[in-house]
Amino acid sequence: FYPLALVAALATANAEHVPSFLQSQQPQLQRRVADADGYSYSYLDDVSGYSIKFAKCVRAKVPQQYDDDQVEGNTLFYDGKYHAQYGRFASFYLCPPNDNQNKANTCSACDYGTEYVMNLEDFLGSNVAYVQNYCDACVNQCRRRDRRLDSDEEEEEEGEEEEDEAVDVQVNCNTCKDQCATLINSNAEIDETDYIECAEAYESDNGIQYYSAPQCGPNGELVIGLFYDDECTIKSASEYDLGFEYPTFQTLENMCEDCLSGQCDELYPETYHCQNGFNINGNVEEEDNIKVCKAYKQANKVSTYKKRRKHNFVPLVFLGVLLVGVLLVGSYSYFIRHSRKEPLANLDYAMQTDDLPPVS
Repeated sequence: FYPLALVAALATANAEHVPSFLQSQQPQLQRRVADADGYSYSYLDDVSGYSIKFAKCVRAKVPQQYDDDQVEGNTLFYDGKYHAQYGRFASFYLCPPNDNQNKANTCSACDYGTEYVMNLEDFLGSNVAYVQNYCDACVNQCRRRDRRLDSDEEEEEEGEEEEDEAVDVQVNCNTCKDQCATLINSNAEIDETDYIECAEAYESDNGIQYYSAPQCGPNGELVIGLFYDDECTIKSASEYDLGFEYPTFQTLENMCEDCLSGQCDELYPETYHCQNGFNINGNVEEEDNIKVCKAYKQANKVSTYKKRRKHNFVPLVFLGVLLVGVLLVGSYSYFIRHSRKEPLANLDYAMQTDDLPPVS
């Protein structure tokens, strides 16, 4: 709960400070609150009408505290090298409901100005269960719907719905099949959700004990990685090659999760609300001085730079223009050298005959 001094007013009374996508949404209660630095922002007391969309996975460096007589890094020495510790975090975007209440929320108008960040394992612990229940409900409910359409036995099937274990999860059969296609059609032999918690993996031939846990891939995707320590903070360069296909992780990354089931009630207040590299949620402090929001800001810069490089065609255009110029100059030179009507040998002969005396 916030002190009364921090509650300025309802967000509707300060609409000029509220993102436009929030101003039109009712009846979600918003209020103006201030963080530790006095920055005022809109805080949602009710997110049940919203949806969330996975953004990315990012590692944030854990600062080390060393005594004066210790050499920096010697307590983190594994496999012949010094290593830094990193925390693993996941972020998501908050997306308002559609104006058209008859359409399913597709997370097409999310608030990309704020990233909501939390511990990766906590995020997966909450959302993996949602994805699995949602896709199970999609299979069961949509199968019955298709069966009713084929057999026109609606009353009989309605009785069966009451026995459905996933009946508390309501799905839209027009969209859920696409969202769950990767998971539903998967034939993966290894289930990545069995490796969500940090646990022993195996011991190498040279006696190094490895641990496994969810990790951030090179593009912010979710993967299972190897670590040297039992808290899974020191990443190993070795890959955990078990043949993971990640159908659940990929489904989670691409799904628009509806908050109506209540899984967002704890996610929203207990996450870092990152804006421009700073946490504006006064409820949550960055633990152990880990600059989580700063790490996310830097990750966004790197991602943007990669996209710009990937789509930067200026060097190719310049090279093309230069090549065309060289071809044009070469073609013009060739034209000048070969544009005379008479061969050079005939011209030389004509010049020589002009110097001869006339024949009498």
